[in-house]
Amino acid sequence: MMNPEEAIAARKTLGLSQDALAASLGLSPDVIAAWEAGSVRVPKRIEEQLRFDAWDVERQGALASSGLQECEVYKAWQNESLPKDLQSQSEYLERGSKHRTTCPVCKARDKFVAEQFGKMPPTPIPTSARIMGAVAERIAKFPRWAQPGAWFALGFGAY
Repeated sequence: MMNPEEAIAARKTLGLSQDALAASLGLSPDVIAAWEAGSVRVPKRIEEQLRFDAWDVERQGALASSGLQECEVYKAWQNESLPKDLQSQSEYLERGSKHRTTCPVCKARDKFVAEQFGKMPPTPIPTSARIMGAVAERIAKFPRWAQPGAWFALGFGAY
C-alpha cells in the first residue's frame, strides 16, 4: 500500500503537478490531493504504475549522469516501429533481448542499474491480462493433446 509520502515522492519524481498527474490518469485533481493527504487510498493498479514509472525516471536519470555510453544498436532497435503481426513482434523482442545479453555496453549499463537500484519493480499488467496469464499457465500444464480442447471450451464458455 502506497502511503501519502510515497505518492507525493512518485508524483514529484515524475515531474508532475497534482493537476498534471490527475489529467494523465483521467482523474480529478481532488483525488490526487486526497491520496497525498492520506484520506483516500491509491488504487493498487495506479500504485503499481506510479512506482514503475518513478523507478524508470530515476533509472534513466542515473544512467544519463553515470558517464556510461549509450548503445547505439539498442537505441536504434528501440526506435524501430513495432511490427504488426505477432510472429514478427516475437522476433523483434527476441532480437532486442539477445542483443542486451551479448553487448558489452548494454551489459555494463544493466550492471550499473542492478547495483544502484536492485531488482526492478514488476511491470504493471492489467487485471484482465493477469487472469489470462494465469489461465494460460494452467492450460499449459494439461497434456499437449488436451490444450486445444481446453482453449476451445474456454472460448465457447466465454461466448
